[in-house]
Amino acid sequence: MIPNSVNYISVMKKIGLITFHAVHNCGAFLQAYALQRVLNSLIPGISCEILDFQSAAQKKCYSHFLPNVSVENILKNLWILLHPSESRQMSEAFLACQKTHLPVSAKKFTNGTELSQVVDEYAVFLSGSDQIWNVDLPDYSSAFYLDFVRGKPKIAYAASMGSNMDSVAFNSKREWIRQRLLDYDAISVREAAGRRFIHELIQKEVPVVLDPTMLLSTEDYSSLCGDRLVNDDYIYLYSVMPLSPEMIRLIVAFSKKVRLPVVVFSKTPNFCFWKNHFHVMHSVGPRDFLSLVRYARYVLSLSFHGCVFSMLYKKNFYSLQYGSGHEDQRLETLFENFGIQGRVLTPQMDVPEQLLPVDYSEMEPVLKRERGKSLDYLVSALG
Repeated sequence: MIPNSVNYISVMKKIGLITFHAVHNCGAFLQAYALQRVLNSLIPGISCEILDFQSAAQKKCYSHFLPNVSVENILKNLWILLHPSESRQMSEAFLACQKTHLPVSAKKFTNGTELSQVVDEYAVFLSGSDQIWNVDLPDYSSAFYLDFVRGKPKIAYAASMGSNMDSVAFNSKREWIRQRLLDYDAISVREAAGRRFIHELIQKEVPVVLDPTMLLSTEDYSSLCGDRLVNDDYIYLYSVMPLSPEMIRLIVAFSKKVRLPVVVFSKTPNFCFWKNHFHVMHSVGPRDFLSLVRYARYVLSLSFHGCVFSMLYKKNFYSLQYGSGHEDQRLETLFENFGIQGRVLTPQMDVPEQLLPVDYSEMEPVLKRERGKSLDYLVSALG
């Protein structure tokens, strides 16, 4: 349950929270759910409302069909045309969870100008978490830096800039980002790399805090977690990005090693899945995602939040990464904090001879300590 060891303060504040909440991504939905729930439980009298913001670029990213700019996209669109019910079921699964578990503003917003018209309705504005400050993302918007807010406190919780702050986009926006960050009253980030980048920009030390999903226990997700979907033991493969043939080879080798079938979530078809007899699920929403992690024998994940929930449910898991300059700095911070070692597999590697279980014996005291620090930051920033 949500820890109650923080020093509560009695205030009346309405918080306007801007984050990735309306996307068809399980990790994004769950971090929004967790942060809003924590904020509404943390301080008596507080009210946190998610700003129902979705830019045109974000709507395009999660539209039913992809732009016909490549043969791959054309084939994927053809598959969606031939399987409309499966694609629709996934959208409906997310919409149902959003409607039931994410209270949002009555007004919908698509740009900063619209958002600026409701600034007076909130006492504080908070941006976070997830990769809201990653200017390389196709659905990035300056609104996530709260550039539409004037005259009200601005707080960032566990904001992430992703893993590549040396990109062309970041270099071209360095001064703009610096000015936006200087306008914040309190900043916390999710990764050590983000802390170093911000210190370089504004010469200010900012804390690294937990991703919001880790502020809750598995009990707190019980109302969201769906029923068991697969009766027998299985490997849950979770990836929100395409898998290369080399990565598929590694996954197949892992499956043969442990003699278990692979259950995979995929929004789009991959011939290799059927060729290797993977059990493909296309309509996975947040409830199914939690269930598939909870009941899996092993989890293989190309996702930050796939690893987070594997840890929360104390699963034997491996982080799949492409390596050779593609290391995930988000996971480096996570694994370092919790002493998780030897859980990364790359296509250049063979499956280990011995698949040792994750040692979770020291995780609980670390998690308790980091939750306390993260909650203390929120109380201090809001107070």
